[in-house]
Amino acid sequence: MKPRVLFRVACGPGRGFGHIVRAARLGNALDARVWISVLGGPLPGLSRRRVRVVHGGPSLVDALGPDLVVLDTPVASDAARWLGAARRRGVPVASVHDAGIAPVASDLAIDGSLAARRPIAGARRTLLGPRFMIVDPAIARTRRVRCRERVVIALGGGPRVGLARSIATALRAACPAVQVQIAAGFAASSDRTAAGVELLGPRRSLAPTLARADVAVVAGGVTLYEAAALGVPVVAVPVVAGQRAAVAAFERAGAAIAASPRSPRGIARAAAALLGDPSTAERLGRSGRRLVDGRGAERVASALMRLAGSGRV
Repeated sequence: MKPRVLFRVACGPGRGFGHIVRAARLGNALDARVWISVLGGPLPGLSRRRVRVVHGGPSLVDALGPDLVVLDTPVASDAARWLGAARRRGVPVASVHDAGIAPVASDLAIDGSLAARRPIAGARRTLLGPRFMIVDPAIARTRRVRCRERVVIALGGGPRVGLARSIATALRAACPAVQVQIAAGFAASSDRTAAGVELLGPRRSLAPTLARADVAVVAGGVTLYEAAALGVPVVAVPVVAGQRAAVAAFERAGAAIAASPRSPRGIARAAAALLGDPSTAERLGRSGRRLVDGRGAERVASALMRLAGSGRV
């Protein structure tokens, strides 16, 4: 009988959608029955190949009787409530973090951020570093096929789509021949875009789109690691405070150019500079591939299956 795994994630326009996308990818990688409970409400377009979205709070631990609870939420108070519910029932708990944010005393913690410096406080064991970053498993199977002067902007949904549009406008003004694709995800709409700019809706995987980019403008979340694994030169933009450490770490490692979200024109200039400097772009791409191999989801899924089966890390 397959183990039962219950995820608790937080998402929404303010927090972004990376947590729920990461949980869905990891859930699809597990040989298990998987549920996801969402702080912020379920979203349309979520891949449900092996994943079911459920409504409710920590009482779901009693109602569903999972063999494992996985917490992927930066909201510490919410994580604490779910941890308590799991402990009362004797269910092992894993937790997923970004650069140590919202530590919880789980049985197994996963922090795949390049900015992660130490094990998660209180956790029995931590899988640390980009070998354990949960990126789209398709990344490891995708080959890069470059298209001339194509830039992909993937900053997340919600208000970041407006920032992406401003960057695209500035980039097209600087490089009229460039083709720009904006990955708007759950926030995509049918609004018209400017000439040379395409707004992409929700899709199962961003890997093929990233693989055809000459340059990617990305936030400091999972997509930064996916672009790095593909060897795509990156301009990294921390759209929330929690992403600053990861973006700074990528820049120190020579795997990204950091830019401020307050300056769309500055971001566009950085992307245009990479388009005109193939040697620097190639150096960034090589450094990214050295940091991230794209197989983190496989490693984490194996560890979670062991924990669900035995309760031991």
